[in-house]
Amino acid sequence: MCLLGSSPTLPDSEKKVIHVSVSLAGTAMWLQTGQVTRALEGKEEFLRTGNQDQFAVPFSYYTTKNGLISIATVNEDQFKKFCLHVLKDEDFHKKYPTIQIRLEKQHEFEQDLNQKLKTETKEYWCHLCRQHNLPAAPVLTVSESIKQGFFKEALNYSTNGRTVITHGGRNSFFKKVPATPAPKLDRDHENLSDLFTQDAHSYTQNLKAAL
Repeated sequence: MCLLGSSPTLPDSEKKVIHVSVSLAGTAMWLQTGQVTRALEGKEEFLRTGNQDQFAVPFSYYTTKNGLISIATVNEDQFKKFCLHVLKDEDFHKKYPTIQIRLEKQHEFEQDLNQKLKTETKEYWCHLCRQHNLPAAPVLTVSESIKQGFFKEALNYSTNGRTVITHGGRNSFFKKVPATPAPKLDRDHENLSDLFTQDAHSYTQNLKAAL
């Protein structure tokens, strides 16, 4: 995504295309700051499954041999392709030929589909789905996500080296800079003490001059 910097308040040298990128993964991590913090600290995380959709099936998280996978077929052509070329099971398509049937028998459908997907890994199924242009992706836990390359873009650091979780947005106009550390109660104690000392000295000198 890019924005044209044509604002009259900018000098001519800055009136150019400004590239803006927003990491959706980074945004998701930012919205889960509490869970990310727990994962970074190595604490136990809370998992959620069973997000059934009321309009399309399969359109949820399903269980493979080594974890969850997200599969989203939104029309009958996609589901037929999924059955014939990914699952390689024509009988499965005959058993659940329409979205309406799959919605009405969603619990039974998910049990049957999970049994098939459990025979291989999520990487195996994602590879087949990509080959046939079907939407699917591995579902990562927060602990797995923080090990991925994209997660680095969702991190910043303060000037005193503390980790700061951000939304992952970047652009070429505003450079990434270290964040200011959170203020401490006595952070400016010495500066304020010096200031008060100087003010007291000036007041004394002015008072003596006036007398």
